[in-house]
Formats: sequence, structure tokens, C-alpha cells
Amino acid sequence: MLTKIIYKNFRSNLKNYILFFLSNIVAIMELFVFYGIRSIIKNSITDKVTAEALKTDFQIAVGIIAVITLMLMFYAMKCYIKLRPKMKN
Repeated sequence: MLTKIIYKNFRSNLKNYILFFLSNIVAIMELFVFYGIRSIIKNSITDKVTAEALKTDFQIAVGIIAVITLMLMFYAMKCYIKLRPKMKN
């Protein structure tokens, strides 16, 4: 019984959930892609000076990407919370 209610709510409000789901998917995806690129570059560099320079660059980039990811997730959550009262009516 409860699953029917959940599925009905999800189907009827699918367009309202799209922003929430896509924002979180994109946010997590960009972190995984960035860490994958970082790992590939880290393993391919053999020069220590270049490796240290890239390490600093990647640390700065990780901070910026983390902030952007958090902002995107907070935005999605804010919009989702605003939509919840509208969906109950």
C-alpha cells in the first residue's frame, strides 16, 4: 500500500524531482571525473618539480570544485524544499 502511494507521488511529481536529481548527479559526477583526471595525471608525471607544481594546482582546483559542488547541491535542496509544500496541495 505504501509503495503504491510513493510510486504515485513520484510519477505525478516527476518534473519537480528532475532538478533535484540532476543537480546532485552532476555535482557528484564532476567530483569523480576530476579525481579520475587527477589520478591519471599524477601517475603519468615522473618529474618531481612538475609533480609538486601540479599538486598545488590540483589542491586549489579541488577546493574550487568542492565549493561549486556544495553550492549546486544546496541550490537543488533549496528548490526541492520550496516545491514540497506545493506538491502536498
